[in-house]
Amino acid sequence: MKARPSIHNSRGAALVVSLILLVIVTIMGVASMRGVTMQERMSSNMFDRSLAFQADEAGLRAIEPNIRNSADYPPDLAESEYIDNNCDVAACGPPNGLAGFCARPDPMCTDRWMDAGFAGWTNVPAAWLPAGTLGDLANLPQFFTEYMGQAPNWFSCEQQVPMHPNCMGERFRATIRSQATDRASTMLQATFAP
Repeated sequence: MKARPSIHNSRGAALVVSLILLVIVTIMGVASMRGVTMQERMSSNMFDRSLAFQADEAGLRAIEPNIRNSADYPPDLAESEYIDNNCDVAACGPPNGLAGFCARPDPMCTDRWMDAGFAGWTNVPAAWLPAGTLGDLANLPQFFTEYMGQAPNWFSCEQQVPMHPNCMGERFRATIRSQATDRASTMLQATFAP
């Protein structure tokens, strides 16, 4: 004959099993809350980055029609300074040019947008921006443009003899950034040929 299990032997098992299940459910709840919090932070960061990128795009569109006059730029360095192995810093802004307008950069120097000590960043003038373009953004995007010199307007036109009168054209490079305290920072760069 088999002995029947008594009720007294299994009395505390239900309590232990229910406590273990409660701990497991609590751990799963805390883990899911952490996941939701992380997703919320990521979406907030993407929103900030999107706003900053849109400000850059609006600023770039606003400065584009205003940067195509080489007379607004400071004079370039002497040609010999561009071909030596030294970094000769080309001028930016006043007194020889408008604020944010820079002479052709020396290829031996650190690019201006990568130089933490570069002080030529200028706010995009509010008059250049259509009303309501930036919404509620606190900071205007900043920019600087560089006169890049003459370049061929189409492939190998400079090798034709005689050279076509419209072969060479001016090139301008615009760099624009949007940054605010505790917000995402973005930077755009475009090259223009009038």
